[in-house]
Amino acid sequence: MIGIILAGHGQFAKELLKSAQMIMGKQDNMVAFTLEPDDDPFLLKDRIYEECKKNDLGDGVIVLVDLMGGSPGNAAAYVAMEGYPVITGVNLPMLLELIAMRNLDIEEAVSHIIITARESIDDLRILLRG
Repeated sequence: MIGIILAGHGQFAKELLKSAQMIMGKQDNMVAFTLEPDDDPFLLKDRIYEECKKNDLGDGVIVLVDLMGGSPGNAAAYVAMEGYPVITGVNLPMLLELIAMRNLDIEEAVSHIIITARESIDDLRILLRG
């Protein structure tokens, strides 16, 4: 089972986790980290690294962050250099898809969730007009 680590600004990651669990049920090997204005991003880096090691049960861990170039993403960049996939721009469709694919090959899952996230953005006015 692929481990999942979420990191984002404010309560974003924890609320995203709650939303995903509302739909998919409680999940094992899945952790969410917040970064509040007074938090030290260097401590977040260490926490993400420790959770990657802890949640890697042999199938790998994917780290999902909210924003490319933001402090949570920069903290996660250290584990990317260790070989863990770090995917930016996490959204709920991406996370739900990853939860559904946790037993697949990690590289296949990475490719698939990026496509899912991109395809989940649309203008409903255009879709509803047919």
